[in-house]
Amino acid sequence: MKSLEANTKMLATEIKIQKAFIKLINLSGFDKLTIQKLCQEAHISRGTFYLHYIDKYDLLNHYEDEIVANISEIFKRF
Repeated sequence: MKSLEANTKMLATEIKIQKAFIKLINLSGFDKLTIQKLCQEAHISRGTFYLHYIDKYDLLNHYEDEIVANISEIFKRF
């Protein structure tokens, strides 16, 4: 049961990070994005961010890979 709780918490943190990332990119652009601003917007600690990602480039790569995988899955269906 603890594993399910941990996975749920991890997913909730990922969603917070993703929402903050998208919001801040839209407001200021990627070049002006800082980990500090991202953590403040997501209401997480820097340590929590670094448990998930190496840096903002790693975060960007993660979401790019996710988008490509989703598009590939759509093409596989058709």
